[in-house]
Amino acid sequence: EGWNPGELVSFEPGKVTARQPLYRKNTSAQRSIEISGERLVDTVDVRSTGAGRASLLLHLQGKVELPEQPAPSSAVEFRVRYPSVVMKVRASATTPVKVTLTRTPDAPPHQRDSLRFDTDSSEASFTTVFEPAP
Repeated sequence: EGWNPGELVSFEPGKVTARQPLYRKNTSAQRSIEISGERLVDTVDVRSTGAGRASLLLHLQGKVELPEQPAPSSAVEFRVRYPSVVMKVRASATTPVKVTLTRTPDAPPHQRDSLRFDTDSSEASFTTVFEPAP
């Protein structure tokens, strides 16, 4: 399939938006990242015109602390423990998602925690909010 470059949609202080009209075959994606104070908001829109389902893979360099394996829903809250800070994270979607915590490759020989958000829909908007835990 090859690689399809993305496009910068907008760039302003504290916020950037980019899109990739052909992220994968029959799939487009757009991502906005906004920083305000100590909060980072990451929004990803995924749309498939084929038989695919919208999903998001979130790689984290810290240790994910899920309260339990969540049942499919439209939002999940958890913490990510880094060496010098603990972040509170709220991930939500416009459609119910199944959340799977897994280990994925990092810079060899290391691994990292990753969360996979799967939907039964061909399109979804995923919003992830990171902020320091109280």
